[in-house]
Amino acid sequence: MENKTENGFAGCISEEKYEEMMERTVEPYLGKIVEAGYENGLYYEFYRQQECKATIVICYGYTESCVKYHELIYYMHQMGYQVIIWDVRGHGKSLRETDDLKMVHIGDFLQYVSDMHHMIQKIAVPKSQGKPLYLYAHSMGGCISTLYLEEYPGVIAKAVLNAPMLGINNGNIPDFAALLLCDLAILFGKRREKLFTMGDFDPMEPFETSGCDSRARHSYYRSIRATHEEYQNSYASYSWARAAVRAARKAVAPKNAAKIRIPVLLFQAERDAFVRNKEQDQFLSHITDGHKVIVDSRHEISRNINEQLEPYLKEVFAFYDQIG
Repeated sequence: MENKTENGFAGCISEEKYEEMMERTVEPYLGKIVEAGYENGLYYEFYRQQECKATIVICYGYTESCVKYHELIYYMHQMGYQVIIWDVRGHGKSLRETDDLKMVHIGDFLQYVSDMHHMIQKIAVPKSQGKPLYLYAHSMGGCISTLYLEEYPGVIAKAVLNAPMLGINNGNIPDFAALLLCDLAILFGKRREKLFTMGDFDPMEPFETSGCDSRARHSYYRSIRATHEEYQNSYASYSWARAAVRAARKAVAPKNAAKIRIPVLLFQAERDAFVRNKEQDQFLSHITDGHKVIVDSRHEISRNINEQLEPYLKEVFAFYDQIG
């Protein structure tokens, strides 16, 4: 399948033959161009171009992995971009701060930000061919990346934030109560214990309660997770939960958001059950060049059905391709 055309993005792989196309077309294509390795304990994948438009840095979401983004990377590469992605600390094949492979644990999101800066400086910049760095960030990765943009101006030229985690949907529990709960648990020595509201890994995760609108995409990745223990992250520690709320608050604080001067395209999922959209709107009101697109989607916009995914990707690539 060829997706790069004179007029831009042509279309997505078939959902009816999704597994077959991923195994016979997408993965072999990526396997020929990937440079994979470890840097500072973090597993990364770099997808090279002989000549590139730019290098896209992908920072993904909570409990995800590099392999979950292979379809998107395939499209990005065919559109002329290099791509770097890494397994976030505590995810996939990267180093862990706990022996429980199903747990996501961190003390402070600034560690994620530091890791991101290290990967960009050690891998992305030297391989950039003198071309700009663009950002694609989803959910938790959107929070990490927002903090990164505020901390390290001038590195990234433009950014796509995909349903960024700038406010966590805790149901009817307000943030102050969630923080108090985590503080008390940590006070009593439960820093690395599982947050009581979270369940265990389910190898048969129901499509209906997932963040994905495409049954084919959901089923394919679910089968990979079920047979690879390193991809089975499914719950957070009290420490991660506290750090996540604090990080989201810091990211949307007016004085911090105002530091971001680059073009930002924020995609908001209309049917998002995992993050709150109001904080995304607040964030956009404080940056100088922010634009919002609302998509009829659950949380994972990049894993929607083709009828929604194709126009979304066309907007993403039109934003990246725009000069100036």
